[in-house]
Amino acid sequence: MTQTSTTSVLRGAHRAPTSYWRRLAADTWLVSRATVVAHALGAVTSIALRMVLDPAAMGVWQGLKLALSYGNYSNLGVSKAAIRDYTVALGRHSEDVVDGDGGHAAYAGLDVAFTASMAASAVYASVMALAAAAVALSADDGWSRIWACGLVLVGLLAIVQRYVTFQITILRARQRFDHTAAVSVVEAVATLAAAVSLAWTFGVLGLCAATLLVSLASVVYLRRAGAWTALAWTWDAPRLRRLVRTGAPMLAAGVVFSLFRSVDRIAILAGIDDREQALGLYSIALMASAQLFGVANVLAIVVGPRLARLFGQTGRRDQVAELAARTTELLAAMLVLPAAVGLVLAPAVIGALLPKYTAGLPALVWLVPSTVLLGMTLPAGQSLVSVYRERTQLVLVGVATLVAALGAWTAIKLDAGIVGVAAAMALANVVHFATTVALAIRAPLAGARWRSCLVRWIAVGVPTMLPAIVFTQSSSGALHVVALQLLVVVLVWLATLAAAWRWGGWSQLLTGHAPVAGEFA
Repeated sequence: MTQTSTTSVLRGAHRAPTSYWRRLAADTWLVSRATVVAHALGAVTSIALRMVLDPAAMGVWQGLKLALSYGNYSNLGVSKAAIRDYTVALGRHSEDVVDGDGGHAAYAGLDVAFTASMAASAVYASVMALAAAAVALSADDGWSRIWACGLVLVGLLAIVQRYVTFQITILRARQRFDHTAAVSVVEAVATLAAAVSLAWTFGVLGLCAATLLVSLASVVYLRRAGAWTALAWTWDAPRLRRLVRTGAPMLAAGVVFSLFRSVDRIAILAGIDDREQALGLYSIALMASAQLFGVANVLAIVVGPRLARLFGQTGRRDQVAELAARTTELLAAMLVLPAAVGLVLAPAVIGALLPKYTAGLPALVWLVPSTVLLGMTLPAGQSLVSVYRERTQLVLVGVATLVAALGAWTAIKLDAGIVGVAAAMALANVVHFATTVALAIRAPLAGARWRSCLVRWIAVGVPTMLPAIVFTQSSSGALHVVALQLLVVVLVWLATLAAAWRWGGWSQLLTGHAPVAGEFA
């Protein structure tokens, strides 16, 4: 896809309204549109690949993708630390000193992180090459050559993708979401074109080659669009050690959070007798919660760099906390409607289209509302990283993971099945929300400022979710009843938005008269 055609897909992309919150809304809308396009094309690609590859070949590809994902952990978080420092420096309207060593520290940190990331990726590629050699020498079945060649390509992919990902992260720090959104569309289109054709012709290895071509297409787009950041090969051991010290907890928090999100699946596979059937039923709840969490991530991607910039601009944790709190309020409004609509529709839709999965509905009722809280936790977690409290975030994620694991274990011992596991995950989501918000928002704001935030969250979220949960429990499945229930949910949601506009200060936010917007416009 050319730059011109990408722009046509995302026309009106990078406008800069005078109000901070209007600009935030514009960026969120832009990223949302690109995400919808990318997900739609991704769904078509997934179906097409399964049409041209048999299940065994698809299994090999899933294994290779898993190996590729491990490459993201090879740099020990130095890129995360460098980008955070750089974003804070941008908030100070300077890329100068952020760590006291003198010189252009933020830019130097990017160079060091880039060098370390490329070196770590090269080491990982070498490990993949050794693994490929071991596979080729130890087995002589029909798939050994495919695995070996695939692992070599995975190593090469790890280097190229790390290169592209670092550039995209810098663009997010600069709030150039026009380019990052365009890249996601470019990659989706290129994947659909290259992956299907090469997989059809060359199988799994063709799919690996297509993935490499997609990354190269992103490089071409970014260079042609003038969005490429020149980075120097720099080795600075003291600076690298500092980046590792600050970046490793961020990386660890990401790894533990991934584990946290997987506890329910692990528990079902490890502790329930008919695990395949149980996990299949539970997949209905997983599908709904994943889509809902994806909606939350759209706003989180846009807000994260702004929190770090605000801290760089003001150096005040309370202002970062207040911005995170107002963003949490907007997230609540964004999440409760799809969550409530999903709860109301689920019994009728699953009953009509997937009757074999209706036993998974009780788990969905537990998981979906708590996923709203989990999504609302994202700004608070990002604010902790923005104010250099990444170790606190790691501890909080660890506590939530422990609660989830203990709860799931207890549910299985009590023979509560997938509903008990879902309830355990819901409890863990509530705990994670409460503890993260307490340390990231309540502690800096305290008093009346905190109470007003809490009241607004409840007012925006609870009135819409409560009737949806009640309707789910008493649904008759009749079409006219479901339609009436949906109407009630939508009307209640619109009423809460109107109240937020009138009494919650939303009109001031969107017209640029709110304090945070004025300070950070």
